[in-house]
Amino acid sequence: MVILARSGSQRLVQKNFLQLKGLPLFEWTLRQALLHPNCGEVLFSSDSTEYLDHAKDVANELRLSDSLRLVKRDPRLASGSVSAREVIAQFVETGLLVDGLVGLLFPTAPFRRRTTLQRMIERVESESTGAFSCADYRPSPALGLEIDPSCGRGWKPTARPSPLFGRSVRSQDQKRVLHPSGTLQIGRCSTPEEVLRVWFSGSRAVPTSWPETVDIDVRDDLHYARYLAENVGLRPEDPFIAEDLHGV
Repeated sequence: MVILARSGSQRLVQKNFLQLKGLPLFEWTLRQALLHPNCGEVLFSSDSTEYLDHAKDVANELRLSDSLRLVKRDPRLASGSVSAREVIAQFVETGLLVDGLVGLLFPTAPFRRRTTLQRMIERVESESTGAFSCADYRPSPALGLEIDPSCGRGWKPTARPSPLFGRSVRSQDQKRVLHPSGTLQIGRCSTPEEVLRVWFSGSRAVPTSWPETVDIDVRDDLHYARYLAENVGLRPEDPFIAEDLHGV
């Protein structure tokens, strides 16, 4: 498993190290990877020495230091314009990752069920194909609009045709549309070119359910995650969310 935790976030400064229920945000994902029996070796990469030292301390606390490999990120691969797949491709090119299926856990997605990771990993192993988690767009992108002062009304729809000019704007009446999420992505990594070309196209989409779909990108996301963290069973010794959240 690979966790990429860079320090240079701009919309939410140092978001990977902001506190979520008493721990830095990325630590929840790191603990999940280290403690899950299906995850194997964990490669934790960051451009920040502080992040790397903290990850080492977590592994030592859990007595799982042999399961953690720390990689200092090349600063050229730590900007916001570099995608996770480009970093993975570089790791393959330099030999840090070898031919095979590699899992990617996003540190900004702290809520995971133990069984979700287990089912996805076992499915990938049995079918020898990649997989990626996905989540519903909320609300549907069909209801999207953009501000445009050149329009008489000051805005225009982004979808053509748009339900905004139809009979119903209820989200349940719109076509279900999903997007890749940060719960888990598993792709084949034989060559850098393959990582960039078939990471998604050669993989199965696996819908996940709330709150695994939560991904922290801006401050409102963080406030929401902090509220959820008090209600979904997150504990440092067992960092996975409860399987049944009907009462939340």
